[in-house]
Amino acid sequence: MPAGMEAIRERLIRLEELIGPISEDEEQRSINDRLREAIESVERAYSLYINLAAETSERLEAAEKAIAILKKAVANTSVGIGMSKPKIPKPKAFGGARSSKELENFLWDMEYYFSAAKVGLDEQVNIVVMYLTEDMKLWWRTRSKEDLNAVGQKWRHGRF
Repeated sequence: MPAGMEAIRERLIRLEELIGPISEDEEQRSINDRLREAIESVERAYSLYINLAAETSERLEAAEKAIAILKKAVANTSVGIGMSKPKIPKPKAFGGARSSKELENFLWDMEYYFSAAKVGLDEQVNIVVMYLTEDMKLWWRTRSKEDLNAVGQKWRHGRF
C-alpha cells in the first residue's frame, strides 16, 4: 500500500476510536446528510437557548419591578411594619393678637408641625393661611390682593 493510503487508513482508525464504530447503515449515509443533522441539532439548541434567555429576562424584569415596589413601601413606612403612624397634633390658629409671644409660639408650632408631618416648602404657605383667623385672615386676604394687583401692574407696564 502506498504511504498516502496508509496515512488515510490511520486517520480513519483514530476517527472510529473517537466516535465509535460506524455501522453499515451509517457508512451509506452521505456526508451532506450528517452535516444537515448536525446543523438541525445546533439550531434546536440555539432555539432552546433563545427561549431560555427570553424567559430569564422576563423573570428578571418582574423581580426588579417587585423590588422597586417593595422599596417604595419600605420608604413610605416611617415608623415600622405593623405600627401605626403617630398622630400629629394640629397647631392652634392665630387671630392676630398683638403679642410677640403668641406670634412666636404660632410660628414655632407651625415649623414643628411641618417637620413632623413632612410637609414640603411649596405647601407650607397654603397650610399656614388655613390657620389664620379673624384679623390675620383679613390682613392676609388684603395683602394677597395687593400683591396680585402689583404683579398685574408690573405685567401691564412691561416691568415684569
